[in-house]
Amino acid sequence: MKHMRQILSDFHFHTQCSDDAQGSVREYALCAQQAGLTHLGVANHLEWADDRVTATVVPARDIARHATVAREIQQARAEFPDLVFAQGIEVENAWESKTLITEVLDAVSPDYAIASVHYVNGQNISGDWGIAFLKTQKEEVVYNSYFDEVEKMLDWGVGAILGHLDLAKRYATGVFGPFKHEHYRSRIESIVKTAKRKNVVIEINTSGLFQYPQETYPGPYIFDYLKDAGISAVSFGSDAHCPEHVGRGVSLLMQVAEQAGISAFRLF
Repeated sequence: MKHMRQILSDFHFHTQCSDDAQGSVREYALCAQQAGLTHLGVANHLEWADDRVTATVVPARDIARHATVAREIQQARAEFPDLVFAQGIEVENAWESKTLITEVLDAVSPDYAIASVHYVNGQNISGDWGIAFLKTQKEEVVYNSYFDEVEKMLDWGVGAILGHLDLAKRYATGVFGPFKHEHYRSRIESIVKTAKRKNVVIEINTSGLFQYPQETYPGPYIFDYLKDAGISAVSFGSDAHCPEHVGRGVSLLMQVAEQAGISAFRLF
């Protein structure tokens, strides 16, 4: 743990070794320097196959991609000695691929993993292709199903970071209106307490500031839940998919978090 004023970090961004992203580690490092970042965590997807619904992991492909990232990080450490680098992996709630996911994690041995939920009832709701599905659902079913998956990820114990806790609202807000966290207070409280018990740090993901919800994942309401649970540390991530977005919104968010009583964050 470090005091927030000591460093400016982004532990969630994707390079060209994720199918949906672009840019090398070096390109991210150049942009990170310009943004005043000090600590970087490259967290590429433990990739899906081409079919976004089946979410099949291909170990040989994914191990090779993460090996490429490891080499790029080593080169960046030599070129950018003032930046501290870590290698992470973002793990999906792809239960049918659990054994394959474990195989890749064992082979890559990343510094940390981000446990993320993108699927609700077998449907990927993290992209606009999920909107049609959301329109067939009831609001409470979508969010409760999402939190069910979050709890399963925590039970699995695969991640040191819990990614974008309320990502379901990314497109659901366009279907159901603003996310009403108070309607799911008991679910969120339970998740926060479980994360604390398992020593999993909750990510504040700034990408939502620049998407439809126009607030972080999870929103600022989370600071009250963290305070009630006695949690004073978080992780920050931009979820950037191109170098120009690395660290986007993190500096301002850190100020907001500190005012809310968050005094430290996790390093890897």
